[in-house]
Amino acid sequence: MKKVIFLIVIVLSIIFDSTVCNAVNLKDYNLSESDISGLSEKNFLGLTKEQMLEDYEYYWKTVNENCPLISLSERQNKISESYETYKQKLLNSESNLEQMECIVKLSDCLSGHPSYMPSISDLKKVYGKYIDIRKTWYDKLLDPLSEKNNNLYKFFKEKNLNPIEDTKNVDQGDKLIDENIETKIIEDGNIAYMKIRSFGNQFINQDTEKQIFNFYSDIKDFKNLIIDITGNSGGDTNYLVDYIFPILCDKLVIKDYFLLKMGNENKSFIKEAFSKDNISILPTSELPEFKALNALDKNEMTHFLPIEWTIVPKKRVDFHGKIWLLVDEKVFSTSESLASACKENGCAVLVGKRTGGDGVGIDPALLVLPNSKIVFRYSMIYGLNVDGSCNAEVGTEPDIISKEGESPLDTCLNEISSANLSQKNWKSWGKLV
Repeated sequence: MKKVIFLIVIVLSIIFDSTVCNAVNLKDYNLSESDISGLSEKNFLGLTKEQMLEDYEYYWKTVNENCPLISLSERQNKISESYETYKQKLLNSESNLEQMECIVKLSDCLSGHPSYMPSISDLKKVYGKYIDIRKTWYDKLLDPLSEKNNNLYKFFKEKNLNPIEDTKNVDQGDKLIDENIETKIIEDGNIAYMKIRSFGNQFINQDTEKQIFNFYSDIKDFKNLIIDITGNSGGDTNYLVDYIFPILCDKLVIKDYFLLKMGNENKSFIKEAFSKDNISILPTSELPEFKALNALDKNEMTHFLPIEWTIVPKKRVDFHGKIWLLVDEKVFSTSESLASACKENGCAVLVGKRTGGDGVGIDPALLVLPNSKIVFRYSMIYGLNVDGSCNAEVGTEPDIISKEGESPLDTCLNEISSANLSQKNWKSWGKLV
């Protein structure tokens, strides 16, 4: 959720090949032997080439009419050229697997959040938890064929000699991480350090709350707190609201501009996300001037929303030291939301490298292909930075940029030292707390 409102090629005939059983546990894909009996990479969806082409064209038409990042996708990934390339590959293929890979490959060229969703069941759990404010999203996931066919696709792709490689930032919302939080004392009474690897929904629990707030209590009189989110590519904004904002501020006010295309697919998502908050949806002709707003991108939009988010943490941590936020190019989605909010409000000093972006917006919209029923998503918000530049394109620039070959942590420690806030050498630092 964004801010307060709220990423096998085995032929089975009569007898199931034992080598497949040994190599792959069907339970990992929520499949049974009966689910794949008689299926192969060529026919596992049971669809003709014409039906797969219809899915392909439906995806292309839908994102063009609804996703505001098409021009950005042209600049970054030459998406129109890729559309022609993968369409021809699909037409030359007789395999459902290869045909579906053409759609997934095309979706990888769409800027913003990753488009193909590998786990329908995990996504359903998240939106089920927030069904009172995300019912439109949840309802898109209810067709049982969506989950089954998606599982079949993953299974047969796993056995393919050339599986699709994911080259985009991946939202870590559902990624399993053994030790998500690491805390250290770098210098007693002066510098505390907390590393958070993911803001995933699965980490919003009492154990996380206890660990973080106990740490806050231990370091409440320190002069400096370093929060390290390098490599953290997202999760659930409620993680920020519950655990991070309490030490940053008493109240946080964030002003954003969301640009969008009011395509038919977007309307129900936009209505649910914003109608309860009385947020105006205005034509782009009324948009204020921004010096860094790309004119070509603006011309593609139909409407914009002037947003003012007010965040009042339920808890408040009495910390009066300086807060440093370490960032890098992998900071994305919800993590980018934190970086952007801190930069805009000055509640932490950003140190490191320019972020990956796409954190000024809301949950990506979902689309379901008409024949295969496989679910994709796309960013439906073109979020602006303060100067009007596209957050999904340029991210957020740190207040202090790390030199080539220097880690954000080293940059931060050097900055603290140069400000005469400490006289120590931290070559080998840290004790676990």
